[in-house]
Amino acid sequence: METQVTGYPDDLSDDRFVHLTTTRRRSRLPHTVELWFLRKGARVYLIAGIEPPIVGGRPDWLRNLERDPHVSVRIGAKHFAGLARVDLASVEIGTAMAAKYMGSTTGTTLPKWASEGHLVTVDLVGDHRLRDALRDALDEADRHFGPVSAELIEAAKSELLRNRAKANP
Repeated sequence: METQVTGYPDDLSDDRFVHLTTTRRRSRLPHTVELWFLRKGARVYLIAGIEPPIVGGRPDWLRNLERDPHVSVRIGAKHFAGLARVDLASVEIGTAMAAKYMGSTTGTTLPKWASEGHLVTVDLVGDHRLRDALRDALDEADRHFGPVSAELIEAAKSELLRNRAKANP
């Protein structure tokens, strides 16, 4: 059964990028990347390209979410909590994503990233209320403790996302 995410239309064709925030494997600090995406209902699909073996074969953000699947996703002005997983490659998703970003793929060979990349599925588990709750909490912290550093803000956001994801399995 697919979770319904409120507050955002299914048609995101005008949005070109998603901002995915993972937690770094060693430092546990947030790491945000801008990626191409495809959204269907309460799921966001990403494809991690194949990097040369000398680089490690998988981008940092992919290795981060393999260690900690709790992520945050920003599409336009909307923020979501999510649980990410690496899935088997999907020709359907690869074809749809290539069509979104490269135009028609009819009669052409799919780019290597679309046909051989690592497919990541993010199940969205929260909506824009997350951003509002975080903003309120940070405003309260500013009033009591003075200005809060950007690193502390990102760490608090990551912790809030993890707690929200655990509360809404």
